[in-house]
Amino acid sequence: LLLPPFGSIQNYELITIATLLGAIQEILVKITSVVRTYGIYTLKNLAPMVALMIAPVLVIHLDKHVFVRNQKTCFLLLAALFIDMVTSLMMDHMMKMDYK
Repeated sequence: LLLPPFGSIQNYELITIATLLGAIQEILVKITSVVRTYGIYTLKNLAPMVALMIAPVLVIHLDKHVFVRNQKTCFLLLAALFIDMVTSLMMDHMMKMDYK
Protein backbone atom coordinates (compact mmCIF):
# COMPACT_ATOMS: atom_id res chain seq x y z
CA LEU A 1 0.00 0.00 0.00
CA LEU A 2 1.47 3.34 -1.02
CA LEU A 3 1.17 5.93 1.69
CA PRO A 4 1.31 9.70 1.31
CA PRO A 5 4.63 11.43 2.08
CA PHE A 6 3.64 12.13 5.67
CA GLY A 7 3.15 8.43 6.46
CA SER A 8 -0.52 8.64 7.38
CA ILE A 9 -3.64 7.91 5.39
CA GLN A 10 -6.82 9.96 5.62
CA ASN A 11 -10.34 8.57 5.74
CA TYR A 12 -11.33 9.61 2.21
CA GLU A 13 -8.18 7.98 0.82
CA LEU A 14 -8.99 4.73 2.64
CA ILE A 15 -12.59 4.80 1.38
CA THR A 16 -11.39 5.44 -2.18
CA ILE A 17 -8.89 2.58 -2.04
CA ALA A 18 -11.48 0.19 -0.56
CA THR A 19 -14.04 1.18 -3.20
CA LEU A 20 -11.56 0.66 -6.03
CA LEU A 21 -10.48 -2.73 -4.71
CA GLY A 22 -14.09 -3.81 -4.27
CA ALA A 23 -15.01 -2.65 -7.77
CA ILE A 24 -12.04 -4.44 -9.33
CA GLN A 25 -12.88 -7.63 -7.45
CA GLU A 26 -16.54 -7.45 -8.49
CA ILE A 27 -15.64 -6.85 -12.14
CA LEU A 28 -13.20 -9.77 -12.22
CA VAL A 29 -15.65 -12.13 -10.51
CA LYS A 30 -18.48 -11.20 -12.90
CA ILE A 31 -16.30 -11.49 -16.00
CA THR A 32 -14.95 -14.90 -15.00
CA SER A 33 -18.48 -16.08 -14.19
CA VAL A 34 -19.81 -14.97 -17.58
CA VAL A 35 -16.85 -16.49 -19.43
CA ARG A 36 -17.32 -19.82 -17.64
CA THR A 37 -21.04 -19.85 -18.39
CA TYR A 38 -21.14 -18.58 -21.98
CA GLY A 39 -17.60 -19.02 -23.29
CA ILE A 40 -14.66 -16.80 -24.17
CA TYR A 41 -16.38 -15.24 -27.20
CA THR A 42 -18.53 -13.13 -24.85
CA LEU A 43 -15.50 -10.93 -24.09
CA LYS A 44 -15.81 -9.56 -27.62
CA ASN A 45 -19.22 -8.12 -26.68
CA LEU A 46 -17.69 -6.30 -23.69
CA ALA A 47 -15.29 -4.31 -25.88
CA PRO A 48 -17.69 -1.37 -26.53
CA MET A 49 -18.40 -1.00 -22.81
CA VAL A 50 -14.70 -1.09 -21.93
CA ALA A 51 -13.89 1.43 -24.66
CA LEU A 52 -16.66 3.74 -23.46
CA MET A 53 -15.34 3.57 -19.90
CA ILE A 54 -11.66 4.08 -20.80
CA ALA A 55 -11.99 6.74 -23.53
CA PRO A 56 -13.18 9.61 -21.28
CA VAL A 57 -10.40 8.93 -18.79
CA LEU A 58 -7.82 9.07 -21.58
CA VAL A 59 -9.27 12.26 -23.07
CA ILE A 60 -9.31 14.02 -19.70
CA HIS A 61 -5.83 12.74 -18.88
CA LEU A 62 -4.35 13.87 -22.19
CA ASP A 63 -5.94 17.34 -22.16
CA LYS A 64 -7.10 18.42 -18.72
CA HIS A 65 -8.37 21.77 -19.98
CA VAL A 66 -10.97 20.19 -22.26
CA PHE A 67 -12.93 19.03 -19.22
CA VAL A 68 -12.48 22.30 -17.32
CA ARG A 69 -13.71 24.36 -20.29
CA ASN A 70 -16.63 22.10 -21.23
CA GLN A 71 -17.79 20.34 -18.07
CA LYS A 72 -21.49 20.28 -18.84
CA THR A 73 -20.95 19.19 -22.45
CA CYS A 74 -18.62 16.37 -21.39
CA PHE A 75 -21.08 15.07 -18.80
CA LEU A 76 -24.05 15.27 -21.18
CA LEU A 77 -22.15 13.52 -23.98
CA LEU A 78 -21.00 10.68 -21.73
CA ALA A 79 -24.48 10.32 -20.23
CA ALA A 80 -26.06 10.16 -23.69
CA LEU A 81 -23.55 7.52 -24.84
CA PHE A 82 -24.08 5.37 -21.75
CA ILE A 83 -27.87 5.70 -21.97
CA ASP A 84 -27.86 4.72 -25.64
CA MET A 85 -25.65 1.70 -25.01
CA VAL A 86 -27.59 0.50 -21.98
CA THR A 87 -30.94 0.97 -23.74
CA SER A 88 -29.73 -1.05 -26.71
CA LEU A 89 -28.44 -3.76 -24.40
CA MET A 90 -31.73 -3.94 -22.49
CA MET A 91 -33.86 -4.00 -25.65
CA ASP A 92 -31.75 -6.76 -27.17
CA HIS A 93 -32.03 -8.73 -23.93
CA MET A 94 -35.81 -8.30 -23.72
CA MET A 95 -36.28 -9.31 -27.36
CA LYS A 96 -33.88 -12.26 -27.01
CA MET A 97 -31.55 -10.86 -29.69
CA ASP A 98 -27.75 -10.75 -29.80
CA TYR A 99 -26.27 -7.47 -28.56
CA LYS A 100 -24.13 -5.82 -31.21
